[in-house]
Amino acid sequence: MAPYGTGTHFPCHSPSGGIILPEIHGPVPLPYYLALRRTRWTGRDNGASLIFPNFGGVLMKMKVVGIILFGIFAGGVPVNGHHSFAAVFDANDPINLTGTVTKVEWMNPHIWFYIDVENERGEIENWGLEMGGPNGLMRQGWNRNTLQVGDVVTVVGSRARNGSFNGAGQTVTLSTGQTLFAGQNPNN
Repeated sequence: MAPYGTGTHFPCHSPSGGIILPEIHGPVPLPYYLALRRTRWTGRDNGASLIFPNFGGVLMKMKVVGIILFGIFAGGVPVNGHHSFAAVFDANDPINLTGTVTKVEWMNPHIWFYIDVENERGEIENWGLEMGGPNGLMRQGWNRNTLQVGDVVTVVGSRARNGSFNGAGQTVTLSTGQTLFAGQNPNN
């Protein structure tokens, strides 16, 4: 057998489907041939290419599949868009409402509660009022039980730009007389 680097080392195919290397004198499976060829070109080999002839390719495929899966799962997660105060509410259209709580939705990204308010004509309007997020309100003294259905509250805030019966609460005065900041700042 000729030492590596001497003589001819052009491969040729054998009838059995392997590749004959002149320095090995026999058919070699294609993955081993490719590993040997890569070793010759790069000059780097720790022997793993003979045991795992295409391990680098497997790692690259695993990376690509991982990136694709991350993109699929990250892209499939619903994301609630966050808005600025001024985009939805009009700070120049203040509201001061007193009514009975009909529903409380304590969830991210904002807490909403609804109150029945009697207008000037004696008709009942159901107003939806947005407050800050649960974590910020808990730091201000709120909890899930602060507002209960049936409580009478007074809300000072800003009306929605579209003129609907929605608004952003700035302060909420409970029936106990306690006033809490509602987490909506018209300056944001």
